[in-house]
Amino acid sequence: MRVERMNGFKSAFLDTSPFIYLIEGHLQFAPIVKYILTYCQNHAVVVTTSVLTGLEFKTKPLRANHMNVVSAFDELIAVSHTNVVSITAEIINEALSLQTQLLSLIAMDSMQLGATVVLQCEVFITNDKRLSTINKPQIITLDQWM
Repeated sequence: MRVERMNGFKSAFLDTSPFIYLIEGHLQFAPIVKYILTYCQNHAVVVTTSVLTGLEFKTKPLRANHMNVVSAFDELIAVSHTNVVSITAEIINEALSLQTQLLSLIAMDSMQLGATVVLQCEVFITNDKRLSTINKPQIITLDQWM
């Protein structure tokens, strides 16, 4: 894994996909996400996500009544010491600004990115390659770790 990807960062925002990959045990990406979370814990990097991550993650398992998957998500958030933030008016305003600049940006992504900017997280970790063209905040996709 490419350790230098996180060097110098003190804060990171995790999008929904890293949590999905880790809990589902994705062969390629789960080890990368586990490494990222371990690195963050060992190097005092503050990890944040938003309540939208829980919404995106839990919808499908709840519809299928897979409560064990929902519990696994809640446990992962707790043991990884991930901060979960609410979506505020300030975050919505930043999301609106991002959406007016990037017409292809969907509301959920703009709010996650807006939270990253407002909270001054140094990096946004996702696996959504559509977001890799955004300059602010810095985007790192999971496949860039290989």
